[in-house]
Amino acid sequence: MTKDAFGMAYQHGFEITVRFLMSRGIRPQYALESAQSAWVKGWEMLAQLRDEKMVLSWVNSIALNDYRKCRRQQSKLQNLFDIPGGAEPDMSALDLKRILAFVSMDDRSLLELRMQGSSVNEIAGHYKVSSTAIRLRLLRARRLVKTKVESRIVSKAARQAA
Repeated sequence: MTKDAFGMAYQHGFEITVRFLMSRGIRPQYALESAQSAWVKGWEMLAQLRDEKMVLSWVNSIALNDYRKCRRQQSKLQNLFDIPGGAEPDMSALDLKRILAFVSMDDRSLLELRMQGSSVNEIAGHYKVSSTAIRLRLLRARRLVKTKVESRIVSKAARQAA
């Protein structure tokens, strides 16, 4: 197919391609974009066209396939909604506050420092004790919290079962 013949087919067939896409339920703005893109791809792949009489249906197929491909890719994307002001309370912070209430103030400050990212050696330097002592205190505090939380869960489950 020559450049002039393709140009004539474009002038004759562009609106037909747009109407074809709109008849498939595609919005006019997307139909225009898809039709334009399809005719450009048709021009780029003109060597693949076997029958010059079929140029319009060939471009229409390109347009419909491109639109479907684009819709499939868009369906994989998900909008992220920003909740201004934090509409929901931070439940993990509330749970952490309740959990830390199970331990003494000294152990609570140790656990809080550790959760804030301080290393064992930094905490040991702050308290002027060995890092082994801090590791042991942290271990004991974690065990105490674990047993108290587990016992509360068991007692709550027993109350619900009764």
